[in-house]
Amino acid sequence: MSVIRIRSNFASLDKLSFPDVKVVHSRLSPEPGFFDSVRDAWRTQSGEFVLVNTDTGRLMILCLMFILLPWRKVRLVSVDTLLLRPRSFGERIKAVFKKLLLLRVDLFILYFKDLRGYERYYGISPRRSVYVPFKVNTWESLPSPPHPVREGSTILFSGRTLRDVPTFLEACKESGLPAVFLHQSNDVFEYHGTPLRDLKLPANVRDEVHDGKRSSWLEFISNARLVVVPIQSGTISNAGISTCLDAMALGKCVIVSEGPATRGVFSDEEVVLVPPGDPAALADAMRRLWSDDALRNTIAANGRRLALSLEGEERLLGDIVRVVATKAR
Repeated sequence: MSVIRIRSNFASLDKLSFPDVKVVHSRLSPEPGFFDSVRDAWRTQSGEFVLVNTDTGRLMILCLMFILLPWRKVRLVSVDTLLLRPRSFGERIKAVFKKLLLLRVDLFILYFKDLRGYERYYGISPRRSVYVPFKVNTWESLPSPPHPVREGSTILFSGRTLRDVPTFLEACKESGLPAVFLHQSNDVFEYHGTPLRDLKLPANVRDEVHDGKRSSWLEFISNARLVVVPIQSGTISNAGISTCLDAMALGKCVIVSEGPATRGVFSDEEVVLVPPGDPAALADAMRRLWSDDALRNTIAANGRRLALSLEGEERLLGDIVRVVATKAR
C-alpha cells in the first residue's frame, strides 16, 4: 500500500480511509488569512502534497510563498478553483497576476471539462488539469431507498453563484407559470456574483428568503415541479453544478443554462439545456416541460440515475486521493 502525505483544508480526510492508499493528513489553518497561509507554507515539508479546496485567496498566497521558497519541494494541488472572466481593465490586470501565480500549481482538479475560459485568461489547460465528477451535496440527507418523487406545484429558482436573475424573472413573466424565487440576503448573493438590486418580481413569482438550512432547502426542491438554474452569460467556471445535482438526486427535472458546467458533463436526456441570457428560450422550455408529464418525468428519471451514481463526499474524496496518488508515483 502506498503512503502519501497531504496537507489540506479537507476536514473529512481525517476520518476516511482508502483501500489502496494510506493518507497521512495534516490540516491547513482553519483561518485562510494571509499570515495563517504564510505559516502553513513554513510548516510544509518536502514531499508533501498541499491541496487547497475552493479557497482561491488562500491558493494565491500559497503560490506566492512556494515561489519564494523554491527549496520546499512540495506539490501544490488546486481543487475546484472558482475563477471569473475578467471584464474591466482592472480585472484583466488582476487576471494577469493570477495567471503568473498559478504557474506554481502542479495540478488542477476540476469538476468540469470545458476549460477554454480558464486557459484563455489564467493559463489553466487540460494538460495541467484532471476532471473529477462532482458529488451530490445532500447525499447524506437523502432517504435510502429513494422516496417516490413528489409532483410539485411551482417552478423553483435556486442557487446563488453567478445566477442570471433578470433572465429568470423575464421568463416567468412571459410564461405566466407559478414560480418561487428562492434566495438568501443581498450581501450573500452579491458575494457570489449575483446582484439583486432593482429587481421587480412578476405577480406569478413568490419571493422566498431562504434560512440557509439544508432541511428547508430539500423541502423547497421537493415542492417544485421544475428547478431552473439560470447562469450568467460569459461564465467560465462550473457555476450551478451542485444545485443541478441536488435537484436531480431528488428526482426533479432541471432546466439549466448551457455552459462550462454542462458541456461534456450532462446530456440533453438528463437535463434541459437553454442558451444563457435568453428569456424566450427559457420561457418556452418552462411551458413545454410544465405540461408534458412524460417528457418531464423521463428527463427527471435520467437525471436522478446520473446524480445517484455520483454519490457523496466519500466517493469524491476517494477519487481525489486516487488522482493525487497517481501523481505521487
